[in-house]
Amino acid sequence: MNATGSEKNEKNEHIPFSTIVPEKSCCLRKDIIRVAYVSFENPSHACPTIRILSPFRMMQKNVFLYSPVEHRNGEPVLKKSELYLADIILVQRSTFFMDHLISDIKGPWQKIIYEIDDLLIDVPRNNPNWKLNKDKSKIIRLIKDADAITVSTERLKRNLQGYNSNIHVIPNYIDPAIWNIEKRGGINDDERLTIAFIGTPTHQHDLRIIVPAIKKILARYRGRIVFKFFGCITDDLKGLEGVEFSHELINAYTAFASYIMQQKIDIALAPLVKNEFNKCKSNIKFLEYSICRIPGIYSRIAPYSESIRDRDTGILCDYNIESWYSAMVRLIEDEALRNLISENAYQEVRNNYLLNEHQTVKWYGAISFLKESISLKINIPKTKKENYSIKVSNGNNGLKTLHSLYDPEAEAAAMVAQFQANKTELVVVLGLGLGYHIRELVRRYPDTKIIVIEASPDIYKAFLEYGVAPDIKDKVVFVIGYPQREAIKEVTIRQIKSGMLPVNVFSLPSALTAFPDYYRLIYLKLKNITSVRLDKKLRYPKFYKDQLTICLLDFGYFLRKELVKALKSLGHNVVGITGHKTDNVGKMIGKITKAIIETGPDFILTINHFGFDEGGMLTSFLSSIGIPVAIWYVDSPSIIVGAFKNNVSDNVVLFLWDDSYRHDMISIGFSNVYNLPLAADESIFKAIKLSKKAYRRYYSQAAFVGNSMVDAYRWQVRKIPEGFNEIVEEMARLLSKKRISFGEVLNLQDARTVARLNELSEKDLGALEAAVYWRATMIHRLKAVRRLGEFSPVIYGDDGWKELLDDSYDLRKKVNYYDVLPLVYNATDINFNATSLQMREAVNQRVFDVPACGAFLLTDHQSAIEELFDVGKEVITYKDKEEIPELVKYYLNHGDERKKIAASARDRVLREHTYKHRVRKIIEVMKKRFG
Repeated sequence: MNATGSEKNEKNEHIPFSTIVPEKSCCLRKDIIRVAYVSFENPSHACPTIRILSPFRMMQKNVFLYSPVEHRNGEPVLKKSELYLADIILVQRSTFFMDHLISDIKGPWQKIIYEIDDLLIDVPRNNPNWKLNKDKSKIIRLIKDADAITVSTERLKRNLQGYNSNIHVIPNYIDPAIWNIEKRGGINDDERLTIAFIGTPTHQHDLRIIVPAIKKILARYRGRIVFKFFGCITDDLKGLEGVEFSHELINAYTAFASYIMQQKIDIALAPLVKNEFNKCKSNIKFLEYSICRIPGIYSRIAPYSESIRDRDTGILCDYNIESWYSAMVRLIEDEALRNLISENAYQEVRNNYLLNEHQTVKWYGAISFLKESISLKINIPKTKKENYSIKVSNGNNGLKTLHSLYDPEAEAAAMVAQFQANKTELVVVLGLGLGYHIRELVRRYPDTKIIVIEASPDIYKAFLEYGVAPDIKDKVVFVIGYPQREAIKEVTIRQIKSGMLPVNVFSLPSALTAFPDYYRLIYLKLKNITSVRLDKKLRYPKFYKDQLTICLLDFGYFLRKELVKALKSLGHNVVGITGHKTDNVGKMIGKITKAIIETGPDFILTINHFGFDEGGMLTSFLSSIGIPVAIWYVDSPSIIVGAFKNNVSDNVVLFLWDDSYRHDMISIGFSNVYNLPLAADESIFKAIKLSKKAYRRYYSQAAFVGNSMVDAYRWQVRKIPEGFNEIVEEMARLLSKKRISFGEVLNLQDARTVARLNELSEKDLGALEAAVYWRATMIHRLKAVRRLGEFSPVIYGDDGWKELLDDSYDLRKKVNYYDVLPLVYNATDINFNATSLQMREAVNQRVFDVPACGAFLLTDHQSAIEELFDVGKEVITYKDKEEIPELVKYYLNHGDERKKIAASARDRVLREHTYKHRVRKIIEVMKKRFG
């Protein structure tokens, strides 16, 4: 459910959630059901608006809908403190919930509704969303574990009911607050009849089934018909006479509705490929076209065949060209039929598909039934001292009184008097009640950090209304309604942020008795934490020995072997911590803590921020215990570090393989930034006397070893929001031509493009930057490699080269970096290089590895090479691709000169550019900074 249009509407913006739902001040009203709506999609978009926001607006007297998702720097972040205050969690396509068990997520008295409007467990391969099939098992698990499912059609329910019996069919409706139901279609001076197709690029495959019919109509009615495609078109329709295309998206559904109602559209098309996925879709296109009084032609497939009366409220077409062609001809020729269908369809939608309070009964029924199934009951009796106590019943343990019915304040004072704490501890209170004991703790220990864990949001509500909230609400941290594991995790996070203060537990005994199943696990886990004084074990002297211990975070990146070997050769100890990209921050902190306690490293070393979380938790932890961190960037830090701004710390030292990024990193906030070029492992890349067999196998006059970037670009471009591909292409073309930075390319864009790019989140802009670099590198390398064509070069790389080069090139598969690549370099007369364009000034790995083998290198000229080698005597560079053929020809014909240059380059590498040299610099910097 995405909306499209041809012009950027000023209302197409991220609409704040608070403008659609009531203010959060009513969130804790006792007579209202609290529903936390979890979706990382912009709430102004079609799916959230149609399925959730419009119907819930009709229920706001009884239901408070709010979003626990906050946007920080353009990125959605789930605020758990708000999530767990809800009675019901409403999940809509949230990957967070796909990646976690519901039992680990929802609080002890919460229910979860999973809203699903597509058959996401059976996405056809030709659908661009087919990648969702990788999450099929997660989606099925979510469907099974949810307390209720909501869907838009009966057919979708039938496909899912084998996984969950509690499924509610809630159809889509037209919201009269969004669609002006009295307004007729737009008009203009164009006398041609307009036939429109409206859809996102995901509908290309649907559109293809009617392309031949469209071409026949264009030929028959040349000059009398115009086809307008909004958001989606096929390549073979682009540029045809009588075809207009607007690719821009209007994502805000309200703006989309306004835009479509202003258009002059005489006939609308809605083809759908025949498969179960499409059969489960809703009839939303019929509703939208019809409320605009646009007669539509639709595929004869549910949902259309079940809601449209053929030739009365629309025309249904079979899956053949003649059926679509005939339908279009009939409506083109018969104005009376167009008017009849448009009016009948309009009345059908107005009478049966307009959203009103009656249409929300099913939604409210599903929500209120789940709320009633929550067994916790609360009473608030007055005490003899004219304040309040609280009684709770959770259906299992009978009625429990949490505070004295005579004098709860005296009772609290007596309890706290038996407890000892100080400001160098983190006090965790189990059980909130009405807060008398917490107020006493705050009074006695005003400088101590206090965290309160309470199982029930309803008890927290009672605390705010009847308890001592005004005295303490802003003086403690509340962890309300969290699942047990999440509550423990929150305490751990607070402990880390406080500098690993020891934990001291205070329990409200009546709360533990009332909710034993909830508090028992938390109590045992926290007691286990308090028995281990980690703070003393994690802080110790560093850099006082010549022989250091370095903790290396190992995520499988190729440089890890070289680093370990170089560090050990210099006499240092290396402790490897193996990680995986799926490891959460808690798991990484656990692994690192264990290694710190067992080995006492002087600092942590990693590549490209591997192992660190975007939220900066690991950085905060290591800073709090005084463990320095060295990070060597061997890829573009601007692409990576945009997601790691919370990791800025004086405790972190960045080493950049390209010094041109130094200013970018300093402007972000990193104060310790050093240049550290790549290097060679001289034990692997060395002069080798090849056997005759190896020489015959790998010899060539010229060879290039490197990826085409075809697959890398395709993989990256999938991460970018729809509608930006053409911008990526244009920016990549500029970057490859001018060899400038991404920032400079941005400055060359027109105002309209800049405005669109400004809409992107920081994460999406980073993905777009990477796509531009990969595409630009592909263009750059292809042009360079083609200049080698006359020398019958060998190209070692990925299959993408087969798409770019013809049979005159000897295309071979990738070779093993450690075993085979040294043989290739030794056997090749001229090893060719074209650097990735993410390297603005730096040189890549080949510039060190090839000379280390005593082999000859011809490479593109990067400014940093002049500081590393004597250009012209140790390496030969080209500044223009037109120079390549002449340089190759010259050095093929001057073998002695070629060998002399290669030998000089090898001497330079062994003297200055091995990994021992790089590691030695890291050690020197870390000792000087932290020793």
